[in-house]
Amino acid sequence: MAAHESLIGATDSLPDASNSAAPASVDLGARGTMTQIHVFSALFWAALFTMHTTQMILANGREDWDSIRWRAAMNVLAFALCIPLGKVIARTLDRRLSRRVLAIGGACLPIAVAYALVGHVVWNDVLENPPMPYSVLASLVIQSQYNFILFLLWSTFCSAILYAAQLQERERNLLQAQVLAREAELKMLRYQINPHFLFNTLNAVSALIVTGQASAADAMITKLARFFRNALSRESTAKVTLTEELRVQLEYLTIELTRFPDRLRWSTQIAPGLDKALVPHLILQPLFENAIKHGVARTFAPVELKLAAVRRNGQLILTLTNETRAAGQSDVQEPGEGVGLANVARRLENFYGAAAGLSAAPGDGRFTVELRLPIELTL
Repeated sequence: MAAHESLIGATDSLPDASNSAAPASVDLGARGTMTQIHVFSALFWAALFTMHTTQMILANGREDWDSIRWRAAMNVLAFALCIPLGKVIARTLDRRLSRRVLAIGGACLPIAVAYALVGHVVWNDVLENPPMPYSVLASLVIQSQYNFILFLLWSTFCSAILYAAQLQERERNLLQAQVLAREAELKMLRYQINPHFLFNTLNAVSALIVTGQASAADAMITKLARFFRNALSRESTAKVTLTEELRVQLEYLTIELTRFPDRLRWSTQIAPGLDKALVPHLILQPLFENAIKHGVARTFAPVELKLAAVRRNGQLILTLTNETRAAGQSDVQEPGEGVGLANVARRLENFYGAAAGLSAAPGDGRFTVELRLPIELTL
């Protein structure tokens, strides 16, 4: 049962509307980033207000309400000053680290000086606290330095949080892309219906009609329609019981029996309990197609296809065996391209990863394909 199939690939074109929706998604992402910045900023300055107020109460034994109100107002001002600083951080997330540091540091400096000027006025003129033991300029420089470090600290925490969120978003997008790619590949592999099967079946229907066997042709068309309806009735990622999978394959073999009434035979040997084992939908289809094309169609002698299902080392082992043709009974057999077996192997990998596998080998006048996959039983 050499493997040789023609590939039928179908590509879905993306709608033009997706391109027009891109700016909206980008804008939504920017709004989400700014929302994260605002939430972090509110928590940061609320925590700083609570810490300073607690320190003053513990140090002085009490704290007047004027100082608390103005301290709260100064923290609200700090929150407002962090809005443009947050925009700078958001716009520089994708830049190199050196440029980000320069941009954020350059934005923090004027904000720190402005905050120090307002704080100086509130401390000395509004709350009428005693003047500092150094000049006004020295006081502004010292407070500006403290504020600069404070806003840099805020920026560092904010950048770290945004960077972590960005990494999570990229991982989520990558995972989503991998899932979409996996589903696309599964659909592609599933819809690669062998054109030889359809071509030969339609030719057989035509021959029945020409020879006046209309009822037989109608029955064959009905079988073909039922086979395709069952084959396409489930999602590409679906799993079915082995019984249901065999039912679809037996419908396919019944159609092929019309072409090879004297050559095609089949049998199944399913170990007890494995009829309820789950397998990927249509996983056996390429194997039976290869068996028909390279085992039955290329010999004049009867060929029996044998499907066996056994449990081995905690795995479900599916084995399909068919006789190869005897020498001199047909034209020289062309080597297969292995497309059908490769598709089955890729589907197994997509479903089960390294826990499943496929092997194929000729021997003793037969060609055997073995599938190994984890056992999943339905209730």
